[in-house]
Amino acid sequence: MLKYHIINLASCRLCPRRAAGGKERRYMDQNDKNKSNKNNDRRRGVLSLLIWALVLTIGFNYLLSAMDTRKLAESTCEIRYDEFLDLVRDGKVKEVEIADRTLNITPVDGFTYTDADGKTYSGDFQLFTTQINDPELRSFLDENGVEFGKPYKAENDFFGRATALAVTGQLEAETYALAYKRVYTFGPTFRADNSNTKTHAAEFWMIEPEICFCDLNGLMDIEEDFLKSVVQEVLDKAMPELEFLQGYAKSNLIEKLQTLTQSHVARVTHAEAIDILQHATHPFEHPAVQGEDLFKEHEKYLTEEHFKSPVFVYDWPKEIKAFYMYQNDDGKTVRGVDLLVPGSGELMGGSERETRLDLLTGRMDELHISKEQMDWYVNLRRFGGCTHSGFGMGFERLIMYLTDIENIRDVIPYPRTPGNCEF
Repeated sequence: MLKYHIINLASCRLCPRRAAGGKERRYMDQNDKNKSNKNNDRRRGVLSLLIWALVLTIGFNYLLSAMDTRKLAESTCEIRYDEFLDLVRDGKVKEVEIADRTLNITPVDGFTYTDADGKTYSGDFQLFTTQINDPELRSFLDENGVEFGKPYKAENDFFGRATALAVTGQLEAETYALAYKRVYTFGPTFRADNSNTKTHAAEFWMIEPEICFCDLNGLMDIEEDFLKSVVQEVLDKAMPELEFLQGYAKSNLIEKLQTLTQSHVARVTHAEAIDILQHATHPFEHPAVQGEDLFKEHEKYLTEEHFKSPVFVYDWPKEIKAFYMYQNDDGKTVRGVDLLVPGSGELMGGSERETRLDLLTGRMDELHISKEQMDWYVNLRRFGGCTHSGFGMGFERLIMYLTDIENIRDVIPYPRTPGNCEF
């Protein structure tokens, strides 16, 4: 359509000239012809320059490429893998890196290499070999003091900065909660903790609600109601499965779940929990100490021996909890809470979030957390906010509690744990 309109406009411009007669028309036609010839000559000149520029550019680039290729070919040499190993043993190798399915070898300064044809390589040159399937290579290089790979630079990473797998979606969820009041996330979580226990996995799924206008007490109410509603749903809709599991459970599984829905979950401070453990006659491998974390044996005793039910432990020591937890007036504890359940131990972990800018940034400074990189999070307090809280619940630990299965590896199809990543 556009081309059609352009053609019509050109025809309208020429129509008066075709209507003119005699000398005037011939004069006008001659002038047009002269102008046209000049314009054509000018176009040919420009076109010629462009063509020559293109030819010269292509030729110049070809020469540079050929020179670089020749230079590269002259500065590299392929060697046998056994020859490479001998060079390492003799202290002739400075650094090795894997690239393009080859081992690129940087010799030590001042080393001269002579190949089978008598050609000598010295100065700034590199060797390479193609065998890289040696499982003992890394330990062999370490033993001989050879650097493996180049120094790490975050800017060379895929994202252009240092990144890691997500350990939680909580911080991002807080931004949404302050906009939508109540939100939750449900997704994979990655923890590189070297905790090789029945309740730890390196990769698991977690449910993380975040609630505005909710303090610590309100959070514990929500956690309790949430757990009871899930348990009741399972009792109502999965009784045949529970009866099957009952045959393998060490305790009365169905009775345990039914009792939970009808009881009030106990609540004790961390200091009170430690005091209970210190006065217990049960022999613990690790003594309970005020201000320190609970061990699995402590969680097991509190839930299975003392309370015989789930229990909330809140107001934890500040020094062993995260920077974003609301600090109590004593300056020693924070409004964090763990829900402990029989079998799987900690099922939910949460807190009331710190809303005071000065205390939040001060805690970040104490833990050497960059406020610049976390400015988006700090701004949630800088430009106004509200009391809000949230918790995370490991989905696999919930399954452990509902089924009375003791090992988290048995509720994950392909478990990933310290020293194990088969899939």
